Amino acid sequence: FFSVVHEMGSFVGHAAPGTFFFLFGLWCWLQSLSDLKILQNLRLSPFCLSVRGILAIVGALFTMGMELVDIFMSQNAHSHVEHLYIDLLIALIGLIELLVLFRVIWSPFLPFVCGILWVFIGFFFTIHAQDNLLGNWMHWLNIGIVLAMGIMWLGTLVVGFNNTTHIERQENCTGSCFSFWRGKTVSDLNALYTHPEVFRTPFMAGLGWFGMLMGTWWWQMGISLFHYEDWANSLPVSAAPHKAVILLGQNILAVTFISIFMTEVLKKIERSKYPHKGLEMEEV
Repeated sequence: FFSVVHEMGSFVGHAAPGTFFFLFGLWCWLQSLSDLKILQNLRLSPFCLSVRGILAIVGALFTMGMELVDIFMSQNAHSHVEHLYIDLLIALIGLIELLVLFRVIWSPFLPFVCGILWVFIGFFFTIHAQDNLLGNWMHWLNIGIVLAMGIMWLGTLVVGFNNTTHIERQENCTGSCFSFWRGKTVSDLNALYTHPEVFRTPFMAGLGWFGMLMGTWWWQMGISLFHYEDWANSLPVSAAPHKAVILLGQNILAVTFISIFMTEVLKKIERSKYPHKGLEMEEV
């Protein structure tokens, strides 16, 4: 196992987080469709509402482990330092979201820390130097995706603030991070994250779409820069930006197709299961 990780090198450092980014985006996209009765539990189940934070923590820790293995088995530790910092920040984002969601802690500014930290991660990529021009351009384009996700994330928080009161967001802080799901209902959680309008806003759909795009883009970077390293290094200076944009366009088309296809399939299932009730879920 460890020899495979070392052989793949930094490919794992892109493919592993790319997988979790895609799952994160997919989950947010499904939550944006939670007005469908078949997806109703995605915004009514405490566990489902906490999946986003869990994915951030588990994904960051798993990726961090892969990076540490490669550091100890190679002599190129400096190339992994930026990814380790990013993993730590993502784990912190997931932890903050879980603690605020379950009302373990609360601050008027703390929920926005997640979005702000994510935007910081986007700018952090500007100093993530690569060995070739294609890598530099692909990472610069990735900054745009990260910043777009940050804007979507902050947008969902603004919608939550506008539709809930301070008391609803703050009341009944548990003071404990144990037994998150035991005996809890959606009314026990922070209304900032659970109000129905948070899931209906285009910001939630945008967070999901950009999350899936970021997942496929990290896989694209891993494949292009490490499995086809000779090809990437051989690109002339003038061709690198054009090739990077073309690759991003291919990923945009793929994610758009996946999201539209998945939505239509779910709506078709909804219509077949509830033929007389339409697509609107009763207000909860």
